[in-house]
Amino acid sequence: MTKSNLLPDYVRISTFLFIEEYEAKVGQVRGVVFNKFMTLLNYDLKATKNIDIRLPHCWYRWGDEVVKYYLRTYTKWDHEDLGITTVAWKGGVPEDYRVNDPTVAEIRKNIKKYIEEYSDDDGWERAIDRLYSIAPYEFQNEFRKLRENLKGAVSGNYIHGYLTKFLTPLFNNAMRTFPKEFSEINEEKIYFESIFKTSVENEAPIEDIRNLAEEFWFFFCYYLRLDEKCHENISTETLNVWESSLQWERELYNRSLQDLAFDLKLEGKNKNIDLLLKTRSDRIEEFNELLDEYRSTDDINSA
Repeated sequence: MTKSNLLPDYVRISTFLFIEEYEAKVGQVRGVVFNKFMTLLNYDLKATKNIDIRLPHCWYRWGDEVVKYYLRTYTKWDHEDLGITTVAWKGGVPEDYRVNDPTVAEIRKNIKKYIEEYSDDDGWERAIDRLYSIAPYEFQNEFRKLRENLKGAVSGNYIHGYLTKFLTPLFNNAMRTFPKEFSEINEEKIYFESIFKTSVENEAPIEDIRNLAEEFWFFFCYYLRLDEKCHENISTETLNVWESSLQWERELYNRSLQDLAFDLKLEGKNKNIDLLLKTRSDRIEEFNELLDEYRSTDDINSA
């Protein structure tokens, strides 16, 4: 196939047009803004015009996002400011950009619409809401409600009785919708539920409860992005890299869960938690034995 027969790279063209237009009308493009625009564009063009720009994207920790590895040759991602990522275009006008291309016209129309609709102070929160309304799993929406409420609670925006009257129903609704497609991590889910509920019942600090929810969500998202409903246009090589990290991330999460249960002093309050703490105790004992063995060997070598 010759280059002239290839379709234009509409992801590259969309990126160029959006960054150019946004910088001219609003200012520097934040990473969250870029991700929401590109994923909304991808969805809307397919849903309303049957146009597939073949965007490489996946559902992950902060929603549907572009896999920036695939855009690295023509975008610059700046992480210099703490908590804020910006995106800029690098290079010239894409070679395959044509003003009279009907698909380019649709892309331009959507760019203008999105900038008009979502450029006010809380506009991109509405964009996130819209994306979550089309998330593949109900659990993603329900757990987001829990996370958002915990985020507000940590800031001090909660009332007396919040934990049992408001937080528990949100948590129960979320876990009720946990997808059967992720049965591989059912054990971690069961332990997480036990620790979360027991922590709430024992009125643990809200910061600890939020950290518990965030760690479970981050762990879950390693599996979420690999689900066939939750990614598009990702190479087998990339999927293999993601999959290769699962065992290690699972081990790290389980250790963290054990340590959280220990730090929250939950021993004797739940059978599942006691099993988890027993595993932690065995792990630490094994580590100490290895450490003693190493020290003994080191003493012999030093003699």
